Amino acid sequence: MRFRIVWLFALMAASLSTAIPAGATPTLPIIIVNHSTQECAEMIQGDDCHWCDPPEGWEVLGYSYNTECPAGYRNLGSHGLTGNCRYYKNQFCCTGPSHHGDCEDLVVNEAQKLCSFVEEIQGCTLPEGWTSAADTTQWRGLCPSGNRWIPIIACVTAASPEPSLEEPSMQEPSAEEPSRPGISWLWAVALGGLFIAAALLILRRSRRR
Repeated sequence: MRFRIVWLFALMAASLSTAIPAGATPTLPIIIVNHSTQECAEMIQGDDCHWCDPPEGWEVLGYSYNTECPAGYRNLGSHGLTGNCRYYKNQFCCTGPSHHGDCEDLVVNEAQKLCSFVEEIQGCTLPEGWTSAADTTQWRGLCPSGNRWIPIIACVTAASPEPSLEEPSMQEPSAEEPSRPGISWLWAVALGGLFIAAALLILRRSRRR
């Protein structure tokens, strides 16, 4: 009986963990210091969707659970220091409201309930039915809940210009670029040189005899 109760609680816990969407897991807080200004601060470097390096002039001293602000340094706490951050472009980081990824290239097809990325949204003409998530407010730049993700879609390219039916006009060579001699003229010069060399060689041999 006791085994059945334990098994039932384990099953309920597993079902609750799958029902609640998982958020991005933050890193442990760190202590950063600026020795030139004699200041220290606490900072979380990132999670599954972004990573932040300390601001310029600051360095990591260690984790906050085993590191303290140096004596005499002013402690700024955890306010106003975000560092130099880079964000990750993937489905997980552009789905939940608690995620903060690189979602600039996210596009949504509301009629078909689809989400996808494009390579570069700037200057991209989207296929019919697709909208940039940043262009609307109800999605808040994220993939709506319940939409299905598909692989990266291609932008619509501009139609290539129709070939001209007019015959190209013959252009005379520019004055800055002199016309090159024809191939037949070069062959004539080369053959003439060979004949002169052969005649001179025969004359030398006849004189030696």
